[in-house]
Amino acid sequence: MSSRRTRVPLRVTEVIDYAVKAAVLLGTRQGEYLSSVEIADHYGMSPKMLGQVLRALGVAGILVARQGWHGGFSLAEPADRVSLRSVIAAVGGADGAPVVGATPHHGDAAIDGNEASGVAVAVDRFWTTLDAQVQETLETMTVGDLLAETSAH
Repeated sequence: MSSRRTRVPLRVTEVIDYAVKAAVLLGTRQGEYLSSVEIADHYGMSPKMLGQVLRALGVAGILVARQGWHGGFSLAEPADRVSLRSVIAAVGGADGAPVVGATPHHGDAAIDGNEASGVAVAVDRFWTTLDAQVQETLETMTVGDLLAETSAH
């Protein structure tokens, strides 16, 4: 077995990536309104998919929209008050999108008490613990935190 790749990648949907990047860009321009075209051009995103993402963020109250010549989208609150979990939940469903690419599978082994059952339970417990840690990080980390990281580099 090769040990070249030992890290399991975190799997994030393109929609979630668009949402977080849009929120961060809008956080850099707090109080200004950027059009969906400006945001899409900035990152090389699909304007159609980005439009759906921005609408979902607006419905969730994360963004405010203004029509007209100087219209566009702006964060509804300061960046340090917008949790990453709320951004992800806005585009991924009420409880947030799964971020870790595994779902525990119990099957019949979870109740038969054999060694395989013990392994399955331990792995399920690992995924549950990892998910809880990811969710806690998403809840406590804000768009403002990402902005602070970008200005530090």
